[in-house]
Amino acid sequence: MGGIYEERIIPACDNAELPAKFEAIVKECQYESGHGGYSGTFAEKAGRSIIRLYASFASIEEARDYIQEHNDKWGPAMAASVPDGKDPPSQVWYIGGWCSS
Repeated sequence: MGGIYEERIIPACDNAELPAKFEAIVKECQYESGHGGYSGTFAEKAGRSIIRLYASFASIEEARDYIQEHNDKWGPAMAASVPDGKDPPSQVWYIGGWCSS
């Protein structure tokens, strides 16, 4: 079985709101891909939970590189608060993870 790297960027929100926003992403993935498993989407992530990374990333690309190297397709997705790269910058949540396909 393979894996596909899935990622989303959502507007900044507090830590209490983040799980609900991720749950909405999972439900969207289930709607789009069905419930059959191995869809290569966040619908496959373990327990529909996320690991918040408190490391400081200077960009979305740095967060992506870190998560691609450290995420397990059978484990939870990972989220990092990062600057969006716009001028003026604002913070966004970058969520990524390997998903079984």
